[in-house]
Amino acid sequence: MPAPSSHGSPHGSESADRNLLRDAIALAQAFTERLLADFPADQARFRPAPTDNHAQWILGHVAVGYDDVAALLDGEPRRLDATHRGLYGWSSKPSDTARDEEPPFDVLVERLARSRDRLREAVDAASDEQLAAPPPDDLAYIGPTHAALAMSCAWHEGWHAGQLASIRRALGRPAAVSQVEQP
Repeated sequence: MPAPSSHGSPHGSESADRNLLRDAIALAQAFTERLLADFPADQARFRPAPTDNHAQWILGHVAVGYDDVAALLDGEPRRLDATHRGLYGWSSKPSDTARDEEPPFDVLVERLARSRDRLREAVDAASDEQLAAPPPDDLAYIGPTHAALAMSCAWHEGWHAGQLASIRRALGRPAAVSQVEQP
């Protein structure tokens, strides 16, 4: 589990907002990691109901959100390629059958981790001015600042972690969230 916010920004500014962002990302990560610790990869496409998401799609989808906001903050290109974005991006839907271009479940777990880490690093490296800057117009409905977009990524992961918890229970797996250590 990631450590709670205990290090400073390279900009020398240690705001409560930055700490809150770090802690929210760490908590979302802790929940997701616990839910995935013993998740059966061969059940990655299981959906309790036809309208539900499955774990395969959830992991790829949440990674897209982290990658998008990290790119806004660090100014570097998005790292998830067009194939990944087509399968798991904002307007995508889960598929019940495997598609040739889909990565294995463990690769999606790693992509989520890398995208989340990238956002955490971008938050740490961003100036207070960058975090307070308004988002692009197409993302303004999410929140008024880049910091709000970063916070929404943690919320988004938490939202989908709840879906993972429901999938686990439908598969007969034991509850996992009560075993998460607080960051």
